[in-house]
Amino acid sequence: MIACAGMAACGDFDNAPAASGGSDPVVLDSGAALDLGTTSVQQTDISQTRTSLSKPTPAASMDSIASVSPPPTGSNPASPPAAASPDSGSDAIRSSNTSRGERQSTRPADDPPQAGATPAGAPETVGDSASNQPDEDSSPVDRGEPSSPQQQPPAAQQHDYLSRPFAADSPWNQPIPSNATYRSSDPRTTSLRSSSPFGVNTSNWTIWVWHAKATDPTVTINVSVRHLTSSGNANAGDVTIRMPVDAHPDPANDSHMVVIDPDGKHAHEFWYVKKGGSSYTAVSYAKVPLDGSGVNISGYAAHNPDYFTYGWGATRAYGGSQLGGLIRKGEATQGPIEHAIAVAIPARYLGGRAVWPATSDDQSSDYAGVIPMGTRFAIPPDINLDSLGLSPAHLRLAKALQKYGLIVVDKSGSPCMYAEGLEAQADGHALNANMSQMALIHSLLTVVE
Repeated sequence: MIACAGMAACGDFDNAPAASGGSDPVVLDSGAALDLGTTSVQQTDISQTRTSLSKPTPAASMDSIASVSPPPTGSNPASPPAAASPDSGSDAIRSSNTSRGERQSTRPADDPPQAGATPAGAPETVGDSASNQPDEDSSPVDRGEPSSPQQQPPAAQQHDYLSRPFAADSPWNQPIPSNATYRSSDPRTTSLRSSSPFGVNTSNWTIWVWHAKATDPTVTINVSVRHLTSSGNANAGDVTIRMPVDAHPDPANDSHMVVIDPDGKHAHEFWYVKKGGSSYTAVSYAKVPLDGSGVNISGYAAHNPDYFTYGWGATRAYGGSQLGGLIRKGEATQGPIEHAIAVAIPARYLGGRAVWPATSDDQSSDYAGVIPMGTRFAIPPDINLDSLGLSPAHLRLAKALQKYGLIVVDKSGSPCMYAEGLEAQADGHALNANMSQMALIHSLLTVVE
């Protein structure tokens, strides 16, 4: 995917074709929550859907996803597993007629908010999903045992997955551990620092997020690889969800769109969404649990069966959720930013096989660099950020990059980060307002493992 967007960025689009899919309409309801564990890596074989795969993996022996598996529990989230460094010469090459067009700019257009639009903001009370099926009650059982206020343990604070998606142990939300290794002289570090500084996409070539209510109308989106290419497995199916009337995808060519289900527990993620008359189509779709890991949706030749997917499955090149790493409303302007940052870089810097938490890449023939998809960079902890004279917005970004780092998730026309469209437009503008400070931050980024 090109990322200025990968499937969504300033540049490119990720995509491993999807697992087999039916053609019957499917109403995705709140009761269909998927159990997503970061250690589940078995995937449905889709080796027949790509061309030029040098090492297709039979379904009967899917021990790992493209030789990329999650690190053991408790290990460094920034460190790829030992099995994640196969010979780069085995990279699968995407057929030329499936590649996405590169984005032309990392600078967002100053598009005014659309009248009547209701993009993601402070979440409203969540209603039922499209099928109005009740969710399974997950509250503790009341055993009727007497207790005094002194005996009752304090109520656990409920995690807000809408403002900070994914579990605390997700690669997106885990701080870099104190024993991590920073490789300042590594070729990957040298390569990234030689690129231009990151801009922030805020209106075009970014991820547009909408919150659906139980009262919103149902919309059916036909998902199929055939909406973009005639090669590979179509993995087609209809996805019926509730969607705000004014919802629309990113206006740039990648056309990313996320609709948060009325249940508040799932994200319906689409890539290459197009509307013709009253009909919608898309090329990729994944139903992503907001309390899961947000990664390992699709691999080079397979899809994780723990996710419901159509088309090419994962909507970003790295094989994971497009919600991961977005700069959200108020994070740069008010702070703090408590997660890793998603970035995309041009093909001339990309190379090798994907490393955790990536499980795939663009599989395009134009990679000419040394940075694998999924590589994490961060500002070393011995840098005193408060002494750099950064603006409040840039200091908040720098502190997030020191605590969590950034993760390469896509290919792009130029280096870029992503602010959630349209709600985080002010945050992106605040960072783009001083590119000399973005360049200073860029010069400190170092590979961390």
